[in-house]
Amino acid sequence: SLPELAEGPYFILAMMLDAHTLCRSDATCRLLRQLNGATSGPWRALGGRMFHGMELEREGIFEAVEEMVTPTESGRKHARVDWKGRYLKFRNEVPTFRLPFMGGQIKLIR
Repeated sequence: SLPELAEGPYFILAMMLDAHTLCRSDATCRLLRQLNGATSGPWRALGGRMFHGMELEREGIFEAVEEMVTPTESGRKHARVDWKGRYLKFRNEVPTFRLPFMGGQIKLIR
């Protein structure tokens, strides 16, 4: 059954998927969406590979969010990260320039 595959074989296969295929996998069922978004899941692994050495001004490097913590009554715990959302944000913003420049192309040189 699908939950049994989640213990190991699924992660091995999912780590080989591209973003388009992971999105389709997310759309199939809640279990796959949860597995793909896990802290050690394929969205985080894909983002780590695709954006290694790149950073956004406000976000830092792709995997830097693991250092953020949220206080709770029982002490401190790691914040829940939307790895798919983070991947999409990096995919959209990495190829662009910071303000005061806009876009992803140099159109005028003075």
